Amino acid sequence: MLNPDDILQNKLAGLESGQPLTKALEDLSSETAGLEPLIRLAAAIRNMPHPEQEPEVVQAQRRQVLEAAQMEARPPQTQPAPSPSSTLPRQSQPFWAGWPSWKRLGGAAVAAAAGAAVFLCFVLSAGIGLWLNSRLQDTARVETVIGQVQAANDQKGGTWKNLEAGDRVRQGQRLRTLGASYAALVFSEGSHTFLSTNTDITLARLNAASGGRLQVEIIQESGETQHQVTPLQGSESFFLVRTPAGAASVRGTNFSVKVGPGGLAHFAVNTGAVEVKKNGQTVPLAAGQATAARPDGAIDPPSYQLKIQGSLLAVDEAAGIWNVSGMDFQVGENTIITAAPQLGDEIIVTGRVRAGLPQLADAIQPAGNDVQTSYFTGTLDSLSSDSAVIGGIEVRISPETRLADDLKIGQTVRAAFNLLMDQTWAALEISPLAADPPDPDAAPTSTADPLAMPSYEFVPDELETGGCESANSYSLTGTLRNTASSAKDYAADVRLGYLIDRGGEYIKSVTIDPAGWSRLSAGQSVSFTIHVEMNETWPGAPEGTEAKLRIYIASAANRPDHLNGRLTVTISAGCEAETTPTLTSTPTSSLTPDLTQTPTPEAAETGQCTGADPHPTGKKLAQRYGVTYEEIMRWFCTGRYGFGEIDLAYSLSRQSGKPVGEIFAMRASGMGWGDIKKALLENLDEDLDDKNDKDKKDHKDKKDR
Repeated sequence: MLNPDDILQNKLAGLESGQPLTKALEDLSSETAGLEPLIRLAAAIRNMPHPEQEPEVVQAQRRQVLEAAQMEARPPQTQPAPSPSSTLPRQSQPFWAGWPSWKRLGGAAVAAAAGAAVFLCFVLSAGIGLWLNSRLQDTARVETVIGQVQAANDQKGGTWKNLEAGDRVRQGQRLRTLGASYAALVFSEGSHTFLSTNTDITLARLNAASGGRLQVEIIQESGETQHQVTPLQGSESFFLVRTPAGAASVRGTNFSVKVGPGGLAHFAVNTGAVEVKKNGQTVPLAAGQATAARPDGAIDPPSYQLKIQGSLLAVDEAAGIWNVSGMDFQVGENTIITAAPQLGDEIIVTGRVRAGLPQLADAIQPAGNDVQTSYFTGTLDSLSSDSAVIGGIEVRISPETRLADDLKIGQTVRAAFNLLMDQTWAALEISPLAADPPDPDAAPTSTADPLAMPSYEFVPDELETGGCESANSYSLTGTLRNTASSAKDYAADVRLGYLIDRGGEYIKSVTIDPAGWSRLSAGQSVSFTIHVEMNETWPGAPEGTEAKLRIYIASAANRPDHLNGRLTVTISAGCEAETTPTLTSTPTSSLTPDLTQTPTPEAAETGQCTGADPHPTGKKLAQRYGVTYEEIMRWFCTGRYGFGEIDLAYSLSRQSGKPVGEIFAMRASGMGWGDIKKALLENLDEDLDDKNDKDKKDHKDKKDR
């Protein structure tokens, strides 16, 4: 793709070669239409009449030159007249070549001609330079592309084209990232915007000028963005992110915006300050704080941030309480939930701190790796050798806690911690919020098991749907299977992505639910649903028009260089296509190998089967449950259980009193974790009831005596 200055140079070369102006202008696109005034100016200069002098003036000036030469005692030298054959054809010369040479002009005429030429060249060069500079400033450069990132020329999104690193996007364009895709934009003065997967934004305003002035207005319809805004210069500068629920206004900060279904928006600030506005209401956010805004205009008061990656141990649907690695979260209609997490899954919960209450979950999504992490932000209220109070929450300090050297009371800090079984928050690290935090990770990374060799297939590998009635949304069910037969060849942290191969102009959004799994045992099959929403132009598409998607494995921790298998989804307009019949066989949701199949006995015995030694999550689980690190890793190294399942098994063991080995045996027999939990805790309730009845009977017998 040629940039504007290359296109302009080609057009000027065409004019020099005699190309008509109409020809030079006819193939300008909408993106290069701004070049037309400059091309017309160049053509006008080319067609200007050449300076001509009267013969008498030329002869007089010639005599003056000869007389001056004789006075210097130099013999006069006559210049031969130029041969007609030495004159180049017009089409092979620059347009200024036909102007009179200095031999035909003299004195003031030479100076006037030279001055005019220099002036015109200066005007043309300056105009072109200023125009190109302003055009580049009024664009953002696509710095990074991972997966499939697309742009449309307007907010309607009629025609999409794929973007590559180095492309430039401008005001009015709409951008979207598809499944397992990410992008980074950089603006003229150095600010950055990062787009996560399944994000849809429009660059409603993008103007810049020399001196650091920047005016950016982004309309975010869905997904998650993160922004690193350099301090803006001048009162006219602004950086604004609008959502259906409110707008974030900044002048230099690091912040993120997440928009969920229904327009619900979450705003979080890492450094600096942000103002969230809606219907005349303004909520200021300081560093480390977050809030939620709803389309009805309600904006929550600011709270400090909390983020945990851990195991889903329990779900109380009635109370709306989810337990993640021992911590309770309030989950409600305002929580953005991606995929459908199951017990034992590794998930990430982003929320807000509520001292003494279940923490508030703003968003829940599958984890990209198996490294359990927890952190929260708040004001450092006090600090001693064995404890600290941060935002009203007490955390335990131990010799292993890493404390920054520049901690000060009243400072906003970030505390990484581990939640122990007695609900103690054990601090791992406390540090002030960084002035310049690192760039956000474009894609999650995972710890690989070098011994595992999973293989994948989609069953079936093609799905088709359509219909005679107008429909703007479709749902199809796919199945992914780990075809490996050996127990050691389990898949971990599998994530699906998608590409739009055809008909992107009709597709509004695509979601895959669930889009990932923390573990797929050898031979295990899992189902997922593909939801495709079409835009308003789809019902009018000609019969037989197709929209085609490709579902693929975007990432996996084990054997990441062998992500084979793909699923093609075709949606047809009109009556030609029939929905693919539903398979009569039900995929097995969980296949656990025989207990006798221990794939790597040496690794299982020693607990050494990962690249990291010690593994950070194994170390945290050992600390949480008061067991040795080797015991945790022996379960993990069998190849049958992920850290999420180990976390869940130990949690159930603590609640029920059942040995961990017996719980894993229940799992190996084919029971799901939900059934195991129900059996263990129902038996526990029955035992408690029996004990209470016995206590009451004993009390009555004593009273009767």
